[in-house]
Amino acid sequence: MQGAGLRQVAQRMRKTANGSGEGTMMRLLLHWLFWYLILGIVASGTASAEECSGTITAEEALRAEDARYAAQLANDFAAMERMFGSDLVYIRSVDGAVADKRAYIESMRSGTVKYRAMRRSDVRVRTYGLSRHPHRLL
Repeated sequence: MQGAGLRQVAQRMRKTANGSGEGTMMRLLLHWLFWYLILGIVASGTASAEECSGTITAEEALRAEDARYAAQLANDFAAMERMFGSDLVYIRSVDGAVADKRAYIESMRSGTVKYRAMRRSDVRVRTYGLSRHPHRLL
């Protein structure tokens, strides 16, 4: 299933490259890298980096996502430390560099990364075992 999604991305990127140029293709690539980051954060335990027990509702998952957005916009490093799982992997959209939780939070603390705005659009929440994952529809 994941392979099919990647094939669709590749097909869209080829169509974009043939149609309106490299700028649009880069935006599409950056868009997908951003959402893979989001998926990694959610999969790592957005609401808490602690052990998962019980279930959460779709509304709770979206509230946790909103709390993450708020923490990143406000540079609330303590909240990010609690929210992000220890196995977080962040792939920088500019050059593909990979950072772990510590390096990602440090990039915000140092000012290298600064979020000015974050918003959801076209989100559906799917259930996988004990966790729920918001994702964007294309």
